Amino acid sequence: MAMFPRHRGPTWSEGEVMGDGLGLDAWWDEPAYKTCNTFRLRGLFIFDKLKQHDPAKFHDVITDLYRDDPLDPQDIGAFEWQTILAYMGASEEEIRDVQKRMGRLNPFPIYPPPQPSFSAPVESATQAALGALGT
Repeated sequence: MAMFPRHRGPTWSEGEVMGDGLGLDAWWDEPAYKTCNTFRLRGLFIFDKLKQHDPAKFHDVITDLYRDDPLDPQDIGAFEWQTILAYMGASEEEIRDVQKRMGRLNPFPIYPPPQPSFSAPVESATQAALGALGT
């Protein structure tokens, strides 16, 4: 279970429908992004944009994840990018896009599909063993 900053989690984790996310598609066309030819520069660009979007939320999520550890965006893993971006309000598609651009595409879906429900009761190992003994 992901731990989000103290005052609230991302709205889509609460079952609400998000609008268009953060509008990251426009970021990738900016001249400042086009010169980002390393994961570190891309990460710094994304951090700068997230800070501009909502400085307080960005500070909260980074502080909760990293405390006083030095932060280098090229060292952030897929789960951490997911946590940061989700908290900031990014859509699932935007999260995958950033993970891909940062070389951290998570091979697993962001939300695992719901587990099927079985209508037949499942016997416990104890019940099966007792049944085999004829008790």
